[in-house]
Amino acid sequence: MRETEIKARVDDKTLESLQAFLGSECRKVRQERQADTYLQHPCRDFAETDEALRVRVVEDGSRVELCYKGPKGKVLEFKRREEVKVEVDSDSGIIELLKRLGFTPVATVVKSRTVFDCRDFEVSIDRVEGLGTFVEFELKSEGLEERLLGLLEELGLLNRIERKTYLELVLERKDSSY
Repeated sequence: MRETEIKARVDDKTLESLQAFLGSECRKVRQERQADTYLQHPCRDFAETDEALRVRVVEDGSRVELCYKGPKGKVLEFKRREEVKVEVDSDSGIIELLKRLGFTPVATVVKSRTVFDCRDFEVSIDRVEGLGTFVEFELKSEGLEERLLGLLEELGLLNRIERKTYLELVLERKDSSY
C-alpha cells in the first residue's frame, strides 16, 4: 500500500479555524494516545535508506501494529511512500522479539491523535510530546493533491508545511539538547 500525506505545524489561532472547518465538513472518527517506538535495522542504516520500522501501541492496548515505511518520494509538497502494516495481538513481546533479531530501539514518539474522516482524505490533529501540535492530511486516492493544496492555502497552512517525520524532529531535538 502507498500512502500520500502532508503535514503542517499548527499554532493556537490556526487550530481554531482548522477545528471549525473539521466540525462543519468532517466526521470525528476517534481520539487516542499513541506511543510509536522506532527501531534500527541490524545490517543497514534506516536514516541512510530513508526507511522506518515502527511499533505503534495505542494507550488503552486496543491496537498494536508493526509498520514498515519505505523511502519517501515527493509529489508536489506531499510525501509519498510505501507502507506495510500488520496488527499484532499485544505489545507484550513484539519489541523484545525484534531486539532478539538484532533491531535496536532508536526513539519513541508519543502523541495524542484525533482523527477525522473528510470524504477524500483523513485528517489527524497530533499533539506530539516535546514537538507541539501538527495537522496531517492523508489522501484516500490519487489525483487530489491540487485540491488539498487549495484547502491548505484557505486554512492558512500552506506556509507551515513540515517535511520531516516526527522521528526526524525528535532525533534533531535530542541532538540539540546535548
